[in-house]
Amino acid sequence: MMQILAQVARINSRYSDNLMLLGLKMINLSSKNESVLNKFIHDAQIEVLKRLSRKD
Repeated sequence: MMQILAQVARINSRYSDNLMLLGLKMINLSSKNESVLNKFIHDAQIEVLKRLSRKD
């Protein structure tokens, strides 16, 4: 587990009927944790693309 300090940079409260979208500014993120976070985001994006391609 890693601890990340973040500050809300922007809010889109009209993202959808049930959800809002937050933009975060990462504060004091180490290079190691940045790499872990980037891999997590990349893997999540790949999963979304896989799901979208199966909907056809």
